[in-house]
Amino acid sequence: MFCLTEPEVQGALAELKNGRAPGVTGLPSELLRYAEGERTDPEQRRQNALTAVLNSALETRAMPAGLNLSLVTPVPKRGSVASLDIFGPFAVGVALFACTRCCFTGA
Repeated sequence: MFCLTEPEVQGALAELKNGRAPGVTGLPSELLRYAEGERTDPEQRRQNALTAVLNSALETRAMPAGLNLSLVTPVPKRGSVASLDIFGPFAVGVALFACTRCCFTGA
């Protein structure tokens, strides 16, 4: 079975961009990175919660409910906003899902 390590998750967190909308969970990437750095005793907390959640998702082959959702907002592209034809979807994903993607793809 494939298992993520803490260094892989930490590397993925470092790749997440700051200042992005947090999505439906309300958890921005800055909060995830801050929580990762707040471990006081590395031996006691060998596997942090985020690594545990992601490994559990791999083991069960299912992301926790809500982590694979996106907030879709209509955004005008060009032309008159009175016309509905000019709107296109803009999706804001969840930072935890982006972290998982970074773990697998490295980007």
